[in-house]
Amino acid sequence: MTKNIQKYLLLHYPNIWNIRIVPMLFIMVVVHLIFFGIGYLSTDISFGKTHYYSPASDLGILYPTSILISLLILIGWLVLFNRNNGFKIFYPKKTGQLYGEWLMIFLITTCISCIPLTLTQGYIFKWNSVSSYDEATKAMELLDKVRVLIPDETESFSYSSDYDSPIPIPHNIMLDPDTLDLSLYAVDYNRNDGIRIEGYTGPSLLFYKDYKFNNYYYYHKDIQNIEVSERQKINRQKQVKEWLINGQKDSIYTIMLAFEKLQKKHGLPIKLTPDKWMERIYNPPFFPVNRSTLIANYQLGEDEVYYTDEYPVAAADSDSDVIAGYPEYYHTQTTPSLPSEDLSAGYSHILDYYDYNYNNELQTIVFICLYMSLAASSFIFSFRVTGRKEWLTMLISMGILIFISVLLAAGFYEITRWADSEVISIFMISLWLILFLILVTKIIFKIVTKGKKGRSGIYINLLIWMIPCLIPLIYAILIAFEELTRNYEDRYYGEDEQFMTMLWINIPFIILAMCLVSVLVRRWKSIAEE
Repeated sequence: MTKNIQKYLLLHYPNIWNIRIVPMLFIMVVVHLIFFGIGYLSTDISFGKTHYYSPASDLGILYPTSILISLLILIGWLVLFNRNNGFKIFYPKKTGQLYGEWLMIFLITTCISCIPLTLTQGYIFKWNSVSSYDEATKAMELLDKVRVLIPDETESFSYSSDYDSPIPIPHNIMLDPDTLDLSLYAVDYNRNDGIRIEGYTGPSLLFYKDYKFNNYYYYHKDIQNIEVSERQKINRQKQVKEWLINGQKDSIYTIMLAFEKLQKKHGLPIKLTPDKWMERIYNPPFFPVNRSTLIANYQLGEDEVYYTDEYPVAAADSDSDVIAGYPEYYHTQTTPSLPSEDLSAGYSHILDYYDYNYNNELQTIVFICLYMSLAASSFIFSFRVTGRKEWLTMLISMGILIFISVLLAAGFYEITRWADSEVISIFMISLWLILFLILVTKIIFKIVTKGKKGRSGIYINLLIWMIPCLIPLIYAILIAFEELTRNYEDRYYGEDEQFMTMLWINIPFIILAMCLVSVLVRRWKSIAEE
C-alpha cells in the first residue's frame, strides 16, 4: 500500500514524494505507540514514595533512549531526503508549494522530536488511571484533615504565643505543680497563691500548624490574604481541631476509617488500625504530643529507625528497646506508622498532571520538543533552499558571531562590574535584531534590483534561522528594560507565566512568518546565479 502511494506521489507530486512524508508518518505512528506503551508499562504507581520528581527522573534511562531513537530516525530520514536522486535539485514552482514543503518538514521533525513527550504521556496516562480528578481532590482533602491526627514530631504541634492560646485547665482536674513539668504549662506566680497553672502550652494536636511550603508565612498574616486552596486546607484542619475540642469522636473515627480505606486501595500495609490509632492520640483535654503518642507519617521499612529532633524511635515491628546504632541511653517504645506522606505525594502527583497549565515540568518538556522541531525544520529548510556550501559557511559564521557577542558582553559586564547589566543586555540583543533587519533589506534589494545573487545565499540561511528567535529576543529586551526602570519594591513575580505565554505565542508567529519567508525565497530563487 505504501509503495503504491509513493508511486502515485512520484508521478503527480514529486516534491511530496521526495520528502517521504507518507512512510515517515506511518513509521512515526508505530514508534509513538511503542513509546507510549513503554511509558505506561514502566510507570510505578504503588504509592511507595514520599516525593516524586519529574517523569524524566522516574523513567530513568528510557528518556535518553527515546532521545537517541529520535536522533537515529532523524538521521535516517535526512539520508533519504537528501540522497542522490532525480529530484535532488528539483524546486517548487510556486510559493505555496515552497511553504507547504516547510510545513511538511516541520510536521516530520515535530513527530520525531516529540517521542520523549509521548513517553511522558504514557507515564501521565498511567498515573491518571489511578483515580479521577474529583477522587484525587477528595483524597487530598481527607489527607489534609488526617495530618492533624498524626503527631510525627513536636515542631508542627508546638505552642506559639503569636497565634495560640493556652489550653484551659478543666475545673474537674486538679494539677499539682510539684509533680508537673512546668515548661509544658502557662503559669503565674504571686505571693499569696504561689504558682498558679493557667493552661497547657506543651506540644498538642490542637496547636498543629502546617509549616510546609509557605504556610508558616500564612499563619502570620490575615487568612483572607492567601490563596483559596490554602485557606480551605487550613480551615479543614481547624475543623478537625474543633472535633477534638468538642469531643466528636465519631467524626474523627470516620476520617480514620476513610484513611484506612485509602491504604487498602493502594495495597499499603496497615500497621495501625483506626481503633489503636484513636486510643493512641485521643487524650483529652490536652491531646499531648510526646513519646507515647508519636506516629511516623510515612511507611517505615522492616528495621527502619524513625528519628526526630527530639528522640529516635524504632520501627513498629522492632523487638529491641534499644535502637541499634544509637547510644544506649536512647530507649523508646516502638512506634507505628501511617503512610500519610506516601499517599499525599501520590495524589499530589496525580493532580499535577490533570492541569497542564500549572505543571512547569510538563510544559518544559513540551517546549523543548516543539522548539527542537522548529530549529531542525529551519536548518533543514534553509539547507534545501541554498545548498551545502552556503549552509556550512553560514553555520561557521554564526558560530563566530555568537562567540564574539558573548565575548563582548562578558567584557562589558566586567568593565561595568555588572552595574549596567540590563543596558548591556539591551544593546547586545538589539545588535542581533538590527542584523536581521539588514539581512531582510539586502535580500529585498537583491530581488528589486534583480542583481546577481552573490553571497546572498549565505545571508538567507541566517535570516531563516533567526525567525524563531525574533519574539524571544524582543521579549528579552522588554524584560531587561522593565528591570532597569522598576523599583525593587514594585517587582512582579509572574515572569514565569509571561515567559510561557511568550513561547506559546511565538509558535503560531513562526508558522505565519515562514509564509512570508517563502515569498522572499521564491523571489530570490528567480534571480540569476551570476
